[in-house]
Amino acid sequence: MPTLLEKGEGLAETHVFLEDIQQVLSRKFGANAKLDGSTKYTVIGDGNGFLSKVLLIEPNWNEEGLPKKFVLKIASAVHIASISEKMKETGMVFPPEIEKKMWEKFENESKHFHNREVHVYQIFEKWNIPNILLNPKVYFSQEFDEENTLKGFIGMEFAENAEIRHIYCNVEPESLYPVLKSIANFQVKSLTISESDRESISGFNYKEMMKETQNDETLKGMFLGVKNIDEKRLAEKCEKLAEIGSALLDLELPEHLNEIEGIKQDVMVHGDLWAANIIWRKTGENEYEVNKLLDYQLVHFGNPAEDLVRLFLSTLSGKDFNENWEKLVEKFYEYFLEAFNSENHGTSEIPFSLKQLKSSFDRFFLLAAFFMLPMFGPIAQTKLAKVGNDDINEDERLKIKEILAEKSDVLLDNMIKHYEMYKTI
Repeated sequence: MPTLLEKGEGLAETHVFLEDIQQVLSRKFGANAKLDGSTKYTVIGDGNGFLSKVLLIEPNWNEEGLPKKFVLKIASAVHIASISEKMKETGMVFPPEIEKKMWEKFENESKHFHNREVHVYQIFEKWNIPNILLNPKVYFSQEFDEENTLKGFIGMEFAENAEIRHIYCNVEPESLYPVLKSIANFQVKSLTISESDRESISGFNYKEMMKETQNDETLKGMFLGVKNIDEKRLAEKCEKLAEIGSALLDLELPEHLNEIEGIKQDVMVHGDLWAANIIWRKTGENEYEVNKLLDYQLVHFGNPAEDLVRLFLSTLSGKDFNENWEKLVEKFYEYFLEAFNSENHGTSEIPFSLKQLKSSFDRFFLLAAFFMLPMFGPIAQTKLAKVGNDDINEDERLKIKEILAEKSDVLLDNMIKHYEMYKTI
């Protein structure tokens, strides 16, 4: 039986065909919403989507109320194979039996990821604050179920003049303010979410997803992948952390972090808020503003600092991370209090203090850094290979390498520091 790990014969080598999209479009928009031979299909964001294929659809229709163009996000796990090969090239090798289990789990879980993302966008539609949450408008979607095991997709608005400032870019700390405001409002809204909506996005579990990686051999492979960015600069730190091995990780921490910190209420967490899931709009020479936040596939309820750690690690230079993380956490808390007081009119107890938020950030750092390691190693280098194919000159390639090395250097320093901080606790 075909799986999402395998190429299909449909759109962009997925298992979704034009007829599948047409059926959903007709139900949503009526008979005039036809995708005919003049419709243009372009694969976009190739290599950015870990568990999806993304196309820009440009229909030839003129009826009022129909989108002139839209993005089609199709659930697919075929990118896993290419990422796996790049991991091996960079030295990040998993034992075969572990690799097989990991990819099978991702294939199965990717269906749940997709369905949760569909449900998140349905919740956002009820909240109706897209200018604050920065969520794209969703036109239609199709979930997986027992009968439909291969054809999951979402049709959403296309952001014009959009760019992804990937992990090999550095952004200015202040440019993240709109993201902080979005997360703050997202969390405040989730405090009063209905039980049925909460249930619709439940099921994600860090430990279940990552337990196959919690062994010394796998971790050594991950650090080897990072070391290869700049061996002279990073080797000693990578080797030290690889020697510590699985003692670095506490995959049960996310379940207990709020209890440890004395935070009485969970908040909704994006779960995958890193550089590749932020869409920017270019406003001038080397000037950008945040446009949209994407990919809520790992959404869950948890600690308010989870998204912040990954966001800062992936977007800021190492220097800016060290110098600004605390100020950015404080700015986030300002936005949170503003949204909380507006929503609750001061009648409810604030669910966490700034002190608890900062402490949570510190405690969650090691686990967040572990999740980021593949992004700095093989995934970033996969992107670099694509950049090279676009005839980027050697100076630009060296600049990208330096950004990755500097970020990785500080990441490793901070991993060692946080391990020393919490190893006896």
